[in-house]
Amino acid sequence: MVAEGVPIATDDRSKLMITGARVAAMADPNWSTVWHGSDRGTYPVEAAAMVAISDAVQTHVSGTFQAFAAVKAAIGAGEITTASEIDAAFT
Repeated sequence: MVAEGVPIATDDRSKLMITGARVAAMADPNWSTVWHGSDRGTYPVEAAAMVAISDAVQTHVSGTFQAFAAVKAAIGAGEITTASEIDAAFT
């Protein structure tokens, strides 16, 4: 995903680092860092942008979990029966 112009990974390690950066950014409005994007690029990120990135990641992860729950229920109900239907549900 991309947030604040930065390609962001959403694996568990990345989410932990994002949480730590958010805490630091909220404690100090002058906080900044260089973030390593999921594209292997480096991006300067200031406090307000880090909070926005954290919010965007949370929204993205929540949406993904909601989609997963819906697909799981549809599989259980026999409404989704193929891998291609699963893939289509996540696009």
